[in-house]
Amino acid sequence: AAMSLASPLGLLGRDAAAAAAESEIGIGFVGPVTGPFAELGTAMRDGALVAVEAVNAQGGVRIGGRSYPVKLVIGDEESTPERAVAATRRLIEVDRVAGILGYAISTNLIASMQLLQDSRIPMIDTSGRADSIPKQIAEKKMDYLFQLSPTNKDFVDLHGALIAHYGKPKRVAILAFNTDFAREYAGQAENVWPKLMPGAEVRSFYVEANKMDLQPELLQIRRFDPQVLWVLLTGTQSYQFVDQFAASGMVKRMLPLGDSIYGSELFRSKTGAKVDYHMANAITDRKPLTDLTLPFYDAFKAKVGNNPPYYAVQTYD
Repeated sequence: AAMSLASPLGLLGRDAAAAAAESEIGIGFVGPVTGPFAELGTAMRDGALVAVEAVNAQGGVRIGGRSYPVKLVIGDEESTPERAVAATRRLIEVDRVAGILGYAISTNLIASMQLLQDSRIPMIDTSGRADSIPKQIAEKKMDYLFQLSPTNKDFVDLHGALIAHYGKPKRVAILAFNTDFAREYAGQAENVWPKLMPGAEVRSFYVEANKMDLQPELLQIRRFDPQVLWVLLTGTQSYQFVDQFAASGMVKRMLPLGDSIYGSELFRSKTGAKVDYHMANAITDRKPLTDLTLPFYDAFKAKVGNNPPYYAVQTYD
């Protein structure tokens, strides 16, 4: 996967030889390395760094008979669309990168898509999950943009089937942060899950991504009295949820289930046994998958101290 960077550079933007004129190939990364989603963004960044280091350890990228080292240039989107657009523009116009990857937050990628296409800079989305991303790519014929991340539809169907099988609930609550991706997910779940669980009521509760006091939302959820609570939060907010949910005693009344980040080794190490998330869609432990996968898991753990969550794996790929 990492070695794909060292393959022929047909995917790279501009003229590859011109991009290498200053003796290195710049690849841009856009993600929230600061702000409320920093844990997500830094894991993605570190996955990309492992790939770049692997390429450089084998001599870099060959262009026209010469070898060039690869440099990862970081653009911090600071968890806002405005900063994502600014970071993207700087990577294109100032750093003159040959391609860009990353984008943890769908809203921020959507805000940057037309700029990327107009600049003819290849972009690979490794974490933004909104279905509107590939839909817009297809409808507007954005031939410089590529979707690697799974989309909401992939997850909604899977999660609903799991809840139906294991939970058999009459009421399901969704607690989600207020973003394009999360609202899209919850809207689809409200439509799909009752078909998988006949007679079940699905209700969504939204919270702003930077709001850390979740007591009002938890009180609304308590009144709804679901058997299953699906949690779609990330970053600092997710740890606040665990603390506040554990203190509420509601774990005795309902089963909390979590999306990807809640299965990560880092999350479990920080939260301990406060809440036991039984389902998460991430492969987070070291498993003998392939000869390519294991070196990445080992290199990532050596760099940051824990195994990679799935969005770090996707950014590495």
